[in-house]
Amino acid sequence: MKPLTQLKVAAFYAVGGLPPARRLVRASRGRGALLLYHQVCPLAGPAAHRHPMAINVVSPPRFDEQMRCLKQHAAPCSLDAFHRQLSDPHMPTAAPERLPVVVTFDDGHRDNLEHALPVLERHQIPATLYITTGFMDGSATAWWLDLWHWLDGRASLSLEGPAMAGSWALRTHAERLACYDAICRRMVCLPLHEQAILLAALREGRPPAADRPCFLSPADVRELDRHPLITIGAHTHRHPALRAESDAVVRDEMQRSQRVLADLLGHPVRHLAFPFGSPETAAEREFQLAAECGFTTAVTTRPETFDGRHWHNVPRHSVREAHTAARLRVKLSGWNARWRQSV
Repeated sequence: MKPLTQLKVAAFYAVGGLPPARRLVRASRGRGALLLYHQVCPLAGPAAHRHPMAINVVSPPRFDEQMRCLKQHAAPCSLDAFHRQLSDPHMPTAAPERLPVVVTFDDGHRDNLEHALPVLERHQIPATLYITTGFMDGSATAWWLDLWHWLDGRASLSLEGPAMAGSWALRTHAERLACYDAICRRMVCLPLHEQAILLAALREGRPPAADRPCFLSPADVRELDRHPLITIGAHTHRHPALRAESDAVVRDEMQRSQRVLADLLGHPVRHLAFPFGSPETAAEREFQLAAECGFTTAVTTRPETFDGRHWHNVPRHSVREAHTAARLRVKLSGWNARWRQSV
């Protein structure tokens, strides 16, 4: 993040924390909120901070601060309780004083068990973990974690083919970051079979990154499912960009992850998170298919308020290391959603 951008973000939150701003957005803050995390683990050295996906990592001390804030100023609850409460026709439609909030995690990183769970236990806050079953059993890979490793050490990159064509200099961090962003933007527009062609060209026989994050094993997921604070949800099997796939593939991805988890856990899995979750990767067709597959809720990554009506298009607010308790309170006030900002 450039210094000017950092200054703008600081100003955005400073203004959002003022009483007039809170009064301005109170009527539009929604009836509840979901928070999106990926990883909670120690921030390890300069290399970790330079990886583009380091933005998805929150340190245990910061996560503890954020959970303490939720406990003091919101009403954290399980996703099932959240659904029951906001679906109840007898409940007031106005936002309550203490906003119901659900903590969620995507992909199924093992640090959710090792580092996030102890903090959740300390504050007695429920959470939902959305598991990509292909990451769990090793049959699929999180390509965005390996891509930076594949670009590292190259002076340049040239791609020719139907999936993607172009040339990039890779001498500086900024140049590698621009290339990484361009490839990611292209990847989330491609169906799985075209992604595989592009990834093979990028990999060139290189192994996965040695320091890539570990994912939860089937035994880990069973252990978490038995915990009274944890709800397990589905996150498809191979984490595709669903809008790029056919109806049949989308159904298979949703139902396969649902079936694998149900067989593993011995009970139905009722909640889904769309991979990537942006408007470009999940829209009306995907919302409808999620409902047809029997999911009670399905969540996106859109930073919007939630009114408790559209349960297969539930927005979530991404939470970062930069979100202090004060900034998290601003985010929950509806300020970010009012201006559609995910910072």
